[in-house]
Amino acid sequence: MNAAVNIDLITEARAFAAQHHRNHRCRHTGEPHTVHLEAVARLVQAVPSATPEMVAAAWLHDVVDEQEINPRDIREAFGDQVAGLVGELTDPANLEDGDRGRHAEINRLHTAMASREARVIKLADLADHARDILEHGRGDADIYDSPLWELAWSRVGLYFSNQGRELARA
Repeated sequence: MNAAVNIDLITEARAFAAQHHRNHRCRHTGEPHTVHLEAVARLVQAVPSATPEMVAAAWLHDVVDEQEINPRDIREAFGDQVAGLVGELTDPANLEDGDRGRHAEINRLHTAMASREARVIKLADLADHARDILEHGRGDADIYDSPLWELAWSRVGLYFSNQGRELARA
């Protein structure tokens, strides 16, 4: 793939995400959700082994979960590789799967089986969410009692399993 195509892929993913998240705000900061998406994309782009498809998927990682975009639309617009990564980043749990603990377990297992590239993006996503909680908190709420903190640490444990150690060296 040539450089112009790589830039176009990322630019198109950013525009698609901005369009579909235009009314979406981050719950911890009140900022437009695109601020989070840009932070995740920048973190991914800083990884030496990152590909343009990974950066594009970082921009798009929430569109299926939070904007109810059909995965087929992602495939048509961005190709199989980006759609595959977005699919790996989309939480499979739904309301029929039980309580929040059961949802978290289903999503943890899904993440554990994701590709190395998808785990890099997920780790960037969790890092930015953790930063938001640490910087903006929720009044007197203790971050360490936050469900996000518990989820982040449980998923980070998966990343740094034997397979995940390769991720840390990426």
